[in-house]
Amino acid sequence: ELNDVSADGRWVVLTRNNSNADSDLFLVDVGAEEPELVNITPHEAPVSHSVFGFSPSSKTLVYAPDEFGEFTQAWCLDLETGERALEYAAEWDVLSVDFSPSGRYQVVAINEDARTSLILLDRQAGVELEIGSLPKGDISQVRFSRDESSLSVGINSDTSPTDLFYMPIGGDPLRLTRALNASIDQAHLVASTVIRLPSFDGLQVPGLLYKPKNASAEQPVPMMINVHGGPGGQSRKGYRAEFQYLLNHGYAVFSINNRGSSGYGKTFFHLDDKRHGEDDLDDVVAAHAYLGALDWVDAGRIGVMGGSYGGYMVAAALAFRPDVFKVGINIFGVTN
Repeated sequence: ELNDVSADGRWVVLTRNNSNADSDLFLVDVGAEEPELVNITPHEAPVSHSVFGFSPSSKTLVYAPDEFGEFTQAWCLDLETGERALEYAAEWDVLSVDFSPSGRYQVVAINEDARTSLILLDRQAGVELEIGSLPKGDISQVRFSRDESSLSVGINSDTSPTDLFYMPIGGDPLRLTRALNASIDQAHLVASTVIRLPSFDGLQVPGLLYKPKNASAEQPVPMMINVHGGPGGQSRKGYRAEFQYLLNHGYAVFSINNRGSSGYGKTFFHLDDKRHGEDDLDDVVAAHAYLGALDWVDAGRIGVMGGSYGGYMVAAALAFRPDVFKVGINIFGVTN
């Protein structure tokens, strides 16, 4: 799989996926007399590698191994010397690394508990710069201005589709767009809360909980547990019109990140390999019990929904745990 080409057109990097836990990166010097594929990630134990891209100078490649702990880190490979150095590490997965045109500034995106956080680095001064308050959500479309005085980002939050924000270096962000339909009052929409619940074996299972504004102990509401696609996907902060529709009609939503979800370390990610519909399903059953004990939830009216792998989990829930859920919404689930 072709990943990236350096700005000077000399280098090409490709990925070979060996399994869902192991991959290799190959580099090609297309300027050589006889270009050849060179494996730049030789290893023995399974290691997953991904590519963030070449630096603007075309002298280094930034890539992401999960070799040195639970989470992916950003590493830098000097293309001439072959020397490697740690570029950035966090207590979560590093999602991406972007450069300003000259390479002076660097934006690192971190998958911080189902939302994207940004780190802005001044590589010339060797310091991290302050970023003003941004809505919590999925961040994309990071772009620097040509003079490197500012950048723009797109943010998809729980209560708004993707909006663009202008961020002067060292200044506060300025919202440029309002993508939400003007006929919708944003105050009527619901932001999610990250919670964790104990599963059948004590494993802490995270997810996003959405509580309707009318829910209370005096007026408990029905709930839908949503399972993301994949396998290996992740429910993340961001606008979901179908969730807001349900919430506006009095249904609570819990979007579970059961074992096998990405974003919580490689051990958590591989806990359901070749076991789909078993322990991952019991995480969903455990969520049913936990959520049903909340005083503002009607324990007798909790359903399960999801698409693709999530749809398969709906079918598995109704087939293998028929006493738990009375309602399931299977959206293009993988079923026979």
